[in-house]
Amino acid sequence: MISCFRSALAQKNIILTLLQKIGDKHHELCTITKQLNKAYAVQMLLFMIQAFLIIIIMSFYLIKMYLLNSFQEITPNEKIVYINTLTFQISLVFIIVLICSSTSKEARKAGILLHNLVSLNSVNGVESFDIEVACFSLQLLHHNVKFTACRLFVVDETLLYTIFGAATTYLVIVLQFEFGISTASNAANELKSAAQTIKPQ
Repeated sequence: MISCFRSALAQKNIILTLLQKIGDKHHELCTITKQLNKAYAVQMLLFMIQAFLIIIIMSFYLIKMYLLNSFQEITPNEKIVYINTLTFQISLVFIIVLICSSTSKEARKAGILLHNLVSLNSVNGVESFDIEVACFSLQLLHHNVKFTACRLFVVDETLLYTIFGAATTYLVIVLQFEFGISTASNAANELKSAAQTIKPQ
């Protein structure tokens, strides 16, 4: 009976020590992510601006080349460069967003795992364990891991929707202007040719 009690007490102490170590490691990881976020915030902002502009510009030129049959003077090598640049920028944005998003999701999983541990563990009711769980829960609440670009926007999946939605909007506006200009110049040319054919000699 005494040996059973000692083994249960030793198991509770092991779980408590393990929980304290996990809490310390989680705190260190959250501190590291905050430092990384702070160190690379400006670079992240500049990269996202650059990627957004390149996506819009390259998409515009590709649409204009293939749908409007403009830019006949562009060589096939330049077309390949445009397509590769667009693909590369989109890939980089996807990679960065997915890494930041998955890191944030994994950090949020710690709270779920902690509460699953509490509900499954037979150590409940031990005051030191309950205090440690409460401290770790507070730590999880205060360490919200988010990657931002100078706190202007959060780098997660919603950023992809925002970038591609805004790029599509800008492309539609620019292409409408392009169609309007080409239609106006075509109409002016038709009026000139009609005026010249009607013009009395």
